[in-house]
Amino acid sequence: MAESRAIGGTAAVGALRTGTRQQRATGVRGFARRLRKARFAMPALAIIVLLILAALLAPIISPFDPAKQNFSDALSGPSTKHPFGADNLGRDIFTRVVYGARVSLQVGLIAVGISLIVGTTLGLIAGYNGSTFLDTLIMRCMDALLAFPTLVLALAITAALGPSLRNVMIAVGIVGIPSYARLVRGQVLSVAKREYIEAARVVGVPTPRIIWRHILPNVTAPLIVQASLGVAFAILSEASLSFLGLGVQPPTPSWGGMLSFGKDWLDRAAWMAIAPGSAIFITVLAFNFLGDGIRDALDPRLQHR
Repeated sequence: MAESRAIGGTAAVGALRTGTRQQRATGVRGFARRLRKARFAMPALAIIVLLILAALLAPIISPFDPAKQNFSDALSGPSTKHPFGADNLGRDIFTRVVYGARVSLQVGLIAVGISLIVGTTLGLIAGYNGSTFLDTLIMRCMDALLAFPTLVLALAITAALGPSLRNVMIAVGIVGIPSYARLVRGQVLSVAKREYIEAARVVGVPTPRIIWRHILPNVTAPLIVQASLGVAFAILSEASLSFLGLGVQPPTPSWGGMLSFGKDWLDRAAWMAIAPGSAIFITVLAFNFLGDGIRDALDPRLQHR
C-alpha cells in the first residue's frame, strides 16, 4: 500500500511538472502569436535584428576604416563608392554609421541593464517592506531623482564624471533607475497581498526565497515592456549627450557626434547630418514599436482574443 502511494505521488509530481512545462510552452507560443499580430512589431523587430547584425559584422560589411581620412574624397556626395557620401575629412559616412550602431546598442543595453538591476532591486525591497522607513527612504530618493529633467540630470552626471562612453552609460543608467523602482514597487505591493505569498510567510519560507521565486516572476512582464522602451530612451540620450560634446569623443563614431558635426555643413553637404539623423530616428522608432507590440502581447486581456 505504501509503495503504491509512493508511486502514485511520484506520478502526480511528474504529471504536474509536465503540465507546467506544457503551460510554459503554450504561453511562449501564445506570446509569439500575439506579437506577430501586433501592428508594426515584426517590421520593428526585423530592423533591430538587422541593426544588431550590422554592428556585429561592421568590419566585414564596412569598406573603409571609420577613422581614416582621405581628403581626395572630402565632401563627396552619395555614390557607389560612398553610398551615404563622405564628410569634410573624406571619411566614409556609411562606415561611420555602421560603427556608430555599436556605440548606440552598447549604451542602450548596458545603460538599461544598470537601470533594470538597480531599479528592480530597490523596487523589490521597497515594495516588500511597504509603509516602513526603508520604503519611505528609497522612494524619497527616487522622487529626488525624478525632480530633475532627465536630460539635465544626465548632463550633470556626465559633466561631473567627464565625457566618455563609460560615463555616458553610467549617467543614462542612473537616470532610468527611478522609473523601474516605482514600477516594481507598485507591482510588488499588489502581489505581496495575495494568498500564496501569505501562506509562504506562514510556513516560514525565507524572505529572499519569497521575493526571488514567488514575487519577481509576477512582475517581469511590465519590466520587459519598460526595458524595451528604455533602450530607445538610452539611445536617444546618448545621441543627445554626444551632440552636446559630452558623449563619445572623436574620432570614435557615434550618431549624435556625427549629427553635431554635420549640422555645420547642412548647406553644402546635407548628407553628413541626414545619415546619422535617419539612423537615430529609425532605431528609436523601431524600439518604440517593438515595446508597444510586447506590451500588447503580454496584456492578459488579449490572451483570449
